[in-house]
Amino acid sequence: MPVALPETDENKVLKSFFVKKIENNKDQVQSAIIAMETLLEAIKIDKSSTTIMELIDRLGSVRKLLADIDIVPQKASIKSGSELFLRFTTMMISDIMHQSSDFDKVKEALIDRGIQCISTMKLCREKAVRHFQIFVPESARVLIHGYSRAVADAIRLAAANGRLKCVYQTKLSTASTDDEERGKFLKELKDAGIECYEVLSESIAYLMERIDVVILGAEAVVESGSVISSIGSYGVAITADVHKKPVYVICESFKFMRSYPMKQLEVEQDHKYTDGDSGHPIGDLTPAKFVTLLITDLGALTPAAVGHHLIQLYSG
Repeated sequence: MPVALPETDENKVLKSFFVKKIENNKDQVQSAIIAMETLLEAIKIDKSSTTIMELIDRLGSVRKLLADIDIVPQKASIKSGSELFLRFTTMMISDIMHQSSDFDKVKEALIDRGIQCISTMKLCREKAVRHFQIFVPESARVLIHGYSRAVADAIRLAAANGRLKCVYQTKLSTASTDDEERGKFLKELKDAGIECYEVLSESIAYLMERIDVVILGAEAVVESGSVISSIGSYGVAITADVHKKPVYVICESFKFMRSYPMKQLEVEQDHKYTDGDSGHPIGDLTPAKFVTLLITDLGALTPAAVGHHLIQLYSG
């Protein structure tokens, strides 16, 4: 069991900030970005740090604090997003200190970089959605597994462009926090004149021969290009592979995570379960060999490109 961080006044404020942002998320901002906003808030309210190293250590402890909050079932994107934020804000720290050795001015520079990082990350979903459109064939019959806001937006745009004939949305066998959003999404498509069906996961092998494109979202993409996503994604991808159907994963690049699990048992427990290792898992690992392309804000990438991107980002 991880050791809980002490409930200091600052930690209480940050925890409350994060929880309220998640609960009042009317704009459907990704949890990873909310984690970044919380880290930015941590820099703003920090009173205990007197050196850059102390501040960096403090941000590392806040990152751990966010990973331990139970309000978000899957923690993978929070971990990847917060790690990217820390890299983005601190990677130019030596240059900032050359310009000024005043600690308060350095903090101001870090806050400016943090704001810039968050603004950039908020555009990622829209870019990925646009990049996906060239991969939608005319009169496409698509299968969606699980619920992803990036996938939902991509389907909305494809429908607006008149490229969809039919959408099959899997119905998960376990309750999900996204059930209500998924229902609203399907109703929206039906109201727009798109033929829609909610299908049982058990029927996917039967349906696959009539599908043109399989679309998955992602909670995280690990260094190998394998994808952590809604439970059942692995089985859907295997079935698609047997039927020679393309599998596209639509996700933002801030979900790329420095982790290298080779099998299900090596994926961190809090990426698969909401309560220790008991109960039904909420996520699984889809191996890279079953993913045709990752459609991201960086463009369409092969799974192998993820590792190269992470090496470039975190080296030096």
